[in-house]
Formats: sequence, C-alpha cells, structure tokens
Amino acid sequence: MPNVEHAFQTAEAIRAAGHPEWMQLVGLIHDLGKIIFLWGAEEDGMDGISPAGQQWALGGDTWAVGCALPRSAVFPEFNALNADMRDDRYNTKMGIYEEHCGLLKHVKFAYGHDEYMYRFLLHNKCDQKGLPREALAIVRLHSCYPWHTFGEYKNLMDDDDRRVLPWVVEFNKFDLYTKDNARPDIENLKPYYQALIEKYMGTGKFQF
Repeated sequence: MPNVEHAFQTAEAIRAAGHPEWMQLVGLIHDLGKIIFLWGAEEDGMDGISPAGQQWALGGDTWAVGCALPRSAVFPEFNALNADMRDDRYNTKMGIYEEHCGLLKHVKFAYGHDEYMYRFLLHNKCDQKGLPREALAIVRLHSCYPWHTFGEYKNLMDDDDRRVLPWVVEFNKFDLYTKDNARPDIENLKPYYQALIEKYMGTGKFQF
C-alpha cells in the first residue's frame, strides 16, 4: 500500500477519535519526510530519478546523537560499531549536553525522515503559522522509541518535553495500528485536509 494511503488512514483515525485538527494534520504529514528518498546520490544506490538500494537515512527508529546510545535502541548489539561510542566526548549519558537542556530545544537527533520533516516545518515557518509545539514534537520524535516508549533521555528533558510527551505517545497509537486493507477515498478527503494545511501551515508554495 502506498505511503500516502497510510498517511490518510492515520489522519482519519485521529479525526474519528475526536482529536484536534492540528493532530489530524500531523497524521497526514508525519511521514512526508520520506520524500528525501527521491533525492539520493548514485553512491547511495539512489540516482534521484529511479531510487533503488538501501534506504539507510530514511526510515526506522531514531535516537539522540552526541551522547551514549541506549540499549533500548533498535539492534543495540551494533552500538559498539559506532565510532562515537569510542569517543569520550560522546559516549557518556550526558555527552555534549547540559542536564535538562531540552530535547526539542538543544538535542540533535539521527538524520532521517522525521528530522527532515521537522526541519522542513521550521524552514517554512509553519510553527509561526499555526502548528503548535506538540505538532512539532510529534513529527520530530514519533520514531524515537528509546524516549517515548523506554523512558530514555530523562536527564536531557525539560518541562516542555514533559508536556509534549503524552501527545507523542497518544499519536503513536494511530501511527502504528491504523494500517488497514480498506483503502481511503483520497480524492474525497482532499478538500478537508487542504483546508487544514492552509489553516495551520499557510498557503502558497513550500520549499523542500
């Protein structure tokens, strides 16, 4: 099933549950960062026209960089192969950060579709056009399972992170468990979600 159908399924499930409009919109756009698959380089197995090969910087779980990789990260047996884990600047619990500096404010995350879309929203000033802080947190951190599922990075969290965490946890119920063989009527749904895009992200063209 195309990813666009997963996007509409997620958005519609959030809508049916009665969650706010901005969260419905996040359901639609949360995986849009996977568009970076179209802009690869030949050495990555992606020539920008007919993508092929490994999607090494696209999907999967994410984690904080600049500090020790947690055992709760996916495939932790490979953590030792990461050169950062042999560098005393980066292999401690605090790493390069100050205590409770804030995940959203100061912590850097592994690059992938989440981080790309988060940066896209900031670049296009969507946070100034209507998308709340909770929406940005969901887009950036919905794949950071060490944080929202296993309780890592508490030493880096600030009050803002603690406030948005329940929204990320709630969102993931819809992201993970709404995939269904019943295909959404995208053409019929487009006007509703186009209105949400304009309300919370503005009108006109976006820069990707």
